[in-house]
Amino acid sequence: MAIIREKHNAILRPTVYALEQVQAITKQPAETPNEKWFQDNYAESINKAMENLQNPNHPANPHSSWTKFKQLHHSLQQRASKRATHLLQMDEISPKLAQMKNTVISMPGLTAQSDQVITIESFSNNVTILPTKTKPKKLVFSGSDGQKYTYLFKGLEDLHLDERIMQFLTIVNNMFARANKRNEVSMYHARHYSVTPLGPRSGLIQWVDGATPLFGLYKRWQQREAAAAAVKAQGSSTTTVQPAPILRPSEVFYNKMTPALKEKGITDLSSRKEWPQSVLRQVLQELMEDTPRDLLARELWCSCSGATEWWQMTQSYGRSTAVMSMIGYIIGLGDRHLDNVMVDLLTGEVVHIDYNVCFEKGRNLRVPEKVPFRMTPNIEAALGVTGTEGVFRLSCEQVLKTMRKGRETLLTLLEAFVYDPLVDWTTGNEAGFASAFYGGGQLNPAITEGRQTKEEMEREITRSLFSSRVAEMKGHWLKNREELVVSLGKLCDSVKAYGNVKEDIVKIADIHDNLTTQKSTLDAALTNKNHSLHSLQKRYDDHSKVLSSQTSVQQSIQDKLNECETWHAQHMKALDTVRGTHIATMCTELAKPVDFGVPSYIAATEFLQTAGQTQTVVQCEQLESELSNLIHQRQQLLRVCLDVLHSYGTIVSQFPVSFADQNRCHDWQLWLQELISSFNTDTCGRIFAKFDIKYGNTKKPDKIKRVYNTELKLQNILAEDNAKLVKLIERRSQENTETNLLAAMVKETNVTIKKFVQENGIGGVTSLTSVIVTALCALNRRALVMEGAAAGAGDRLMDLTSRDGSWFLEELCSMSGNVSHFVALLEEHPLIPMSEIVQNVLQTVSASNKVYIALQDLNNSFRTIILPESMKTIQSEEPSVLECIETLEDLSMEYGLPLDAILQQLELNLKHLTLGMEVSNPITEVVTTLRGKFQRLIIPTWGEAEVHTSDMTAGQMLLAGFNGLFTQINAVFSELLDCINRLVVTPEWNKVDVIREARSLQCYIFTDSTRRILSDIFFIKRLQAMQDFFSLCKQHAYTFKGDTSDVYQQSNGGVMVNGQNPVLYTLDSIDVALNLHTDEQLSKPIKRFIADFVRGQLIGLPSQALGYTICLYIDGLGLDVVAMVNTKDVGVDCKVSLEEMCKKAVDKCMQLNFSSGHLSQASALTSASDTAWKKQDLARRLDSNITGAQTSVQRAQLQLARYQWLHEDVLLQSGHHASPIVTPTRSNVMSDIRKRVQMLTSMETALSGIQEKYSTLEGSIQQRLKWAAGANPSLNSVLQNIDEAVEKRTGFISVNSKRTNDVIALCNAILHFEARRTRTQEAINADTNFLTLLKRCEEACKLAESCNSTVSSIEEKFVKLKPPNSSMPIGDVWMKSLLEAIQKELKNNKYLTKQKESHLRQKKDALKAQFLVVKATITTHHKLISDVKHMLKSMAREEDATNGDTQRGQVRKFTTEYKAFSESFANMLKKVSEFCSSEDDSDYNIEDFISVMTELSDAGQRICDDLIGLATPILAKKADNDPTQQPSFASALKSSKETNEDGKDVKENQLGTSRAVSPSRPVQGSNSRAVSPNRPPLLQQKAATETTPSSPPSVAKATGPIQPRASVTVMRDPRTGKAIQMRNSYAVSVWRRVKAKLDGRDPDSAKRLTVAEQVDFVIRDATNFDNLAQLYEGWTAWV
Repeated sequence: MAIIREKHNAILRPTVYALEQVQAITKQPAETPNEKWFQDNYAESINKAMENLQNPNHPANPHSSWTKFKQLHHSLQQRASKRATHLLQMDEISPKLAQMKNTVISMPGLTAQSDQVITIESFSNNVTILPTKTKPKKLVFSGSDGQKYTYLFKGLEDLHLDERIMQFLTIVNNMFARANKRNEVSMYHARHYSVTPLGPRSGLIQWVDGATPLFGLYKRWQQREAAAAAVKAQGSSTTTVQPAPILRPSEVFYNKMTPALKEKGITDLSSRKEWPQSVLRQVLQELMEDTPRDLLARELWCSCSGATEWWQMTQSYGRSTAVMSMIGYIIGLGDRHLDNVMVDLLTGEVVHIDYNVCFEKGRNLRVPEKVPFRMTPNIEAALGVTGTEGVFRLSCEQVLKTMRKGRETLLTLLEAFVYDPLVDWTTGNEAGFASAFYGGGQLNPAITEGRQTKEEMEREITRSLFSSRVAEMKGHWLKNREELVVSLGKLCDSVKAYGNVKEDIVKIADIHDNLTTQKSTLDAALTNKNHSLHSLQKRYDDHSKVLSSQTSVQQSIQDKLNECETWHAQHMKALDTVRGTHIATMCTELAKPVDFGVPSYIAATEFLQTAGQTQTVVQCEQLESELSNLIHQRQQLLRVCLDVLHSYGTIVSQFPVSFADQNRCHDWQLWLQELISSFNTDTCGRIFAKFDIKYGNTKKPDKIKRVYNTELKLQNILAEDNAKLVKLIERRSQENTETNLLAAMVKETNVTIKKFVQENGIGGVTSLTSVIVTALCALNRRALVMEGAAAGAGDRLMDLTSRDGSWFLEELCSMSGNVSHFVALLEEHPLIPMSEIVQNVLQTVSASNKVYIALQDLNNSFRTIILPESMKTIQSEEPSVLECIETLEDLSMEYGLPLDAILQQLELNLKHLTLGMEVSNPITEVVTTLRGKFQRLIIPTWGEAEVHTSDMTAGQMLLAGFNGLFTQINAVFSELLDCINRLVVTPEWNKVDVIREARSLQCYIFTDSTRRILSDIFFIKRLQAMQDFFSLCKQHAYTFKGDTSDVYQQSNGGVMVNGQNPVLYTLDSIDVALNLHTDEQLSKPIKRFIADFVRGQLIGLPSQALGYTICLYIDGLGLDVVAMVNTKDVGVDCKVSLEEMCKKAVDKCMQLNFSSGHLSQASALTSASDTAWKKQDLARRLDSNITGAQTSVQRAQLQLARYQWLHEDVLLQSGHHASPIVTPTRSNVMSDIRKRVQMLTSMETALSGIQEKYSTLEGSIQQRLKWAAGANPSLNSVLQNIDEAVEKRTGFISVNSKRTNDVIALCNAILHFEARRTRTQEAINADTNFLTLLKRCEEACKLAESCNSTVSSIEEKFVKLKPPNSSMPIGDVWMKSLLEAIQKELKNNKYLTKQKESHLRQKKDALKAQFLVVKATITTHHKLISDVKHMLKSMAREEDATNGDTQRGQVRKFTTEYKAFSESFANMLKKVSEFCSSEDDSDYNIEDFISVMTELSDAGQRICDDLIGLATPILAKKADNDPTQQPSFASALKSSKETNEDGKDVKENQLGTSRAVSPSRPVQGSNSRAVSPNRPPLLQQKAATETTPSSPPSVAKATGPIQPRASVTVMRDPRTGKAIQMRNSYAVSVWRRVKAKLDGRDPDSAKRLTVAEQVDFVIRDATNFDNLAQLYEGWTAWV
């Protein structure tokens, strides 16, 4: 019964859904008497009918559910048929409107004449209902002018589009009026009416008086014909004959169409697409012949009083028809049936109404409309004798010409439609009655939700029916699932059993063949005395000797290979350990205090003393003391040992990972593997040669010389760096004051100056400013001299130094800092107000100092960070670093241009731009591309997101840090240029000498264009500097490689310097020492970049900014700089001396503001401050240089030690001893490690002995306590404490012993590695053993090659089957004995073969039987799935429509999987069937069958469960607390209820799996929803929370909880933030279609038609018989 009830609910759900929506409307609180009357009379009947429909008592008899609805419908129909119901009273349907009097509301749709505004005076109480579909109301308003105004109030319809069309017609009429200025009355006019939308669902339409619908003319003709027929039928009869009923157009149409289709054999009238075109033409022709063509023409004739009036009316009709036809064609007006076309019989004008189907909507109707406008026989006949070829065609051309001329205006108006959110552009409104009641179109979100609700409802209906069917067949389905799994398993077992027997038979056959061959050989040997088998004894003895020798040697080789592999793995692990952080971690752990815990015997001391075991306590104390001392000693020794390992790791970390391969173990491993793969004398000879080259005693003078020269060059570099460091330290010792003390002195002098200013007021400030400005003048002059020298140095600028050896950049930075110090004093004690102009000037000086600081940071950070890190990673061959460097070097090669060529082109562009010439854009694009590539190289992206810093490789981090130094320079230099651009200075200042000279030093004028090109130039120079630096580093690093006999080149084929082509170096032809570079040489590329930057961009700007600052303060001192310049401005080359003006300004101030005493005091204080600052600056620079020099010395020491360690053997052969400057030496480190390991080993042995004694004593103490605890239970706690102490002490010792053993193993591995890497005594002994092994191999290979005796495989089998001995050597007796054994084995083999073949036939029969079982089971499976297959397809289509292309739904996924399963199963059955029927089954693979069957078994079980899982149950409709509730479909499907571990309810679904149900949230995938008790049941299941009583029911989706309605998203302009109007995509296509028509590009967009051609096309299209024949019958194309 539950399933029947669910089927009933599912089938009737669409009806219930629609009725619930209507019921929800009628149940709202009554607001008018009419609504209250309706609810009083019908509410109860409606509720009972709905209750009976929703919860039927007899769901198996659905007709009984409709009884009450039939009664209700009959009652409503009876009332509606009464004429009295067509008239309503306003005070009953809207009391508020009836009560409104003398309102200020303007009359809708009226245009104000002059200043008079007609308002609504009152509303007529009589409201007429028109008997059409939506029951519109005819309303009459009384105006303030005394007139009556009639309107049609239309509900359930959106009139915004009609309103817009009326505006369109108004614009067209204005065009006609402008085109006809000479005539008083326009010949062309589109008759329209006012439309006033009152909202998205209703509006007022002006009542059109005097117009008659064409359908009225047609209907009157039908009535006349019916009356005439009745009169004719009556004849002379006295009986009154009633006229025949008037047929509707559809009835008239189908009375003709049905017989015509039956003649063609078509009985199904529902598929209109199958109707033949010839039948449609025939029917239309017959209807046209039956209908008069002159109905409209006669009406026009009868409406006129004479021929003249008729002529004028016909002309007016023709022009009006042409106007509306062309306008309708342009706007795509459709649905022009006879009710929508009206004719004013007084004027002949045509009036069109109902513009809802426009903009080509008619082409998308169920029966498409293909005509551009209505031109049927009656309309054409009314045009007169000329038809469409007279006034109509000329008028059409004139109208279209006017509209095409004003197309810009019309398109502009239509474009406003495109953006209008009030207009519904959809091709049809399927929202339904309730949606229309609440609001139509896209305007109201409820409609969209309503549409979604309908689709969701249909989806749930399908799912409910599907679930019902699944519930019905669930038992059979699950049974079939089990049968399918079991039968497939048995079939798989049968196939396996058959395969096993088959395999046994094949094996037996192979054995039989071998035995037969052996028997034949023995028979031949016994009959032939010359057979080779008789010589087997001698050949076998020789073969055994060779085989024994080879086996022994190969086993030795394998043992040696295993040993080498083991040691090589230990070497790599040890080197990785010392390179990593493990050593530092162990050092940290060893630094912690040692916690031994409480000795175990302490807890038992009292017990032992009481028991007379005082000696035991004393022994424990002694052992505890010894153990503690040894552990502390071991900890100390471990720390020392780790320190030595750290020193070793410092050197080893400079080597690449492949350093572990520079070892005898690795080489021997490779050689032995080669020997095993090719065991012959040639291989032994090649290995001997390799060994001699690499580890032989022969000296190589060339190599020794190269290594010695390189080591000597490294010592010289170290000595030079050390000398520089000593010199700097001596220079710093002369300034023995600490830097922080010097900083304090500067602050102290500043405090003194501040006190001076405070005490002397304006005199102090003025005198201080005078002194500082004078000092700044001197500094400015010095800056100009230095900048001039830098400009004149050219390419030698990077090597330019001062007298004391300081680089030019240090001097410029120092001077800039000095200027900034003075400017800071001026800011701290301002003489002039700090206006925006003053601040800009001072910020410019500060910005120029920042640029110098950034350049100095680039130089210093490069020397102390980038250079050491680069050398370390390149020498250690870090893969990511080498990859990034290679990519950097290949950056520009894609374009076939080196960086120098790009740089030359950019400089040429800059020159052209300076001269006002055109520049080359392609090279700019190349640079832009290079920037992008370089940025991606530094910070790569994954998808669209940048990689986090922690995920960057070492190479990316290095390049990013390197690039960051350059980026900082660009940032501060841009800030300087921005400050200069913000400067507002008097033009006369530029004539001051220092400013003019500073400007003359500038290389370029910084405009936006030049700044861009300069930025590109210095970006290329940045890449060039980085490439050159890395090339030098690679040259330096490759000098240290162990094998220097190969061609020396970079990994990409060479070393690039200044972007030039790669250069190859052969170390045999050049001195490798030339490739060693000092830090100074490695810094050359960066210095070159800094020099180019200063010379190309910075020179002149700081002096210029300082000159402006001085002029500013000279003005502040009271001297007018502009006046002074104008006084001396007598020519172009005139220059005004800044120093003279400064002197005059100071003199003037002395006379007015301060005395000479003030000046002297200010001068002394300023001088003291300047001296203190200069000392601080010098100390700071010296400290920085000392730090850099120390870094260089440390790196040089490390490089020398690294080289000496790597080439120790060669250096020893040269007789050269390591330089005493470099510590530690490799031999010392190895000696220390060996010594520490021996001490640790002996100490570990001693600790083990003491620990063993201690454990023995602890065991005896524990045993005594156990004995005593039997009599004294209180001792159990003592025993427990001892156990805990023993456990803690044992754990501590175990951890420390493991750490010690790890360190010993690490040291031993390092010692072994170094011993095998260099020529030590151990290495020499190992070489001897290895050579001995090689000689054995060579001897074994020679023995094998010299041996001519061979033993065949069959002879080897004979010997193994019956080994010969002294009592039975190989001979006739031996052969006969062997033959007897083989014959016996053959006999047994034949018997076994017959037995297996019989068994095989039995297995095949069983396989066939099981195959039939599986086939029957899958047939039943297909029958069951066919019952729901069509439902699954529907559900899959619904899911596809919902999800689109984004994802596959569960049903679609199931159908896809099931299709694949079904095809695989059918294919499997086909192959098994062929296998069973085949006599020769050797071509079939049994394993493939088994694999496929196993997969199908799993897939079949999963698919069966998934099908049941798709049948989502529907919750019961009744309240949970209803005791009379019947079992629902959900209850029928749910078989059990459990409680999970957390106590939550778990209900088992169809799959047998459980799902936790949260009380506050519905289960995902179920149909449960939050419901309101006041909603109808179906709406309770679907509706969301309502916001207002009048809002429509909002339906939530079936698969989850109700989601809140999304708010409207407003698109905004990202730049301005203003809202952007959104365009409807369909509306845009409409606008383009209209534009094409107005442009004359319809129908062919590629061809523009003339007006006459376009009119001819649309007339032919409108009168095309085929087009008319295909129209919907309600269009009445025959009238």
